[in-house]
Amino acid sequence: MSEDEHADDSSVADSGPDSADEAVERVAQRARHVGVKGQRKARGSKSKKKGKRQPKAPASESPLARRFEFDLAADRAAARLRLVGACIVTPAGVWLATTPLEPVGWFFVLLAFAVGIGWTLSFVRSLRRKPAQWFLDLSPAGLEVAYGSDPEVTPWNDLTKVEVDEDQLVVKVTLVSSEEEEIFYAIPPVWQGVSLHELGDAIEDARAEWADPKTARARETRTDQEQE
Repeated sequence: MSEDEHADDSSVADSGPDSADEAVERVAQRARHVGVKGQRKARGSKSKKKGKRQPKAPASESPLARRFEFDLAADRAAARLRLVGACIVTPAGVWLATTPLEPVGWFFVLLAFAVGIGWTLSFVRSLRRKPAQWFLDLSPAGLEVAYGSDPEVTPWNDLTKVEVDEDQLVVKVTLVSSEEEEIFYAIPPVWQGVSLHELGDAIEDARAEWADPKTARARETRTDQEQE
């Protein structure tokens, strides 16, 4: 072998370890660079998640939006009590009619027959009542009530006052009315899981939430002007 070949071999042998170290160093630098970029991306994604605003729940998911179903069990229990009363009153009227009576006595006979027939018909109507056609719904669209027929929807802006009438045991809802006449309708407490006062509070809270404040202020101003 010539001297030149020996020189080439020795130079390659000398340069081999250095080039390998340089290659390893370059790989390490690239790995560190990639790691730093990954950490930056992770921090950026976390900051974006922290700054992301939660979507606002729609009005239909509001806790004030409620649907009250008809209390069929309570209605049937009351109907059975009326039927028992009819079974007592009607025979009593029949027995009274077989005795010598004054005109006042015949009045009580007719009254017993009328009450017995009325309570019996009330029991029959309760058996034929379909709970799906009876409901009360509170939604942003308004107060929706159905009593066995097509539901009626009253916008919240048309309601001026909600109060509980403890004498008649109903929730009295007053509508927009003229100066001479007050228009209202009564809602009986025939709904599941809610008392009379709870029903009144639920309707009043929904009206306060969804009624247009501008309309309410304009109505109050017009009322004050009419009173003056």
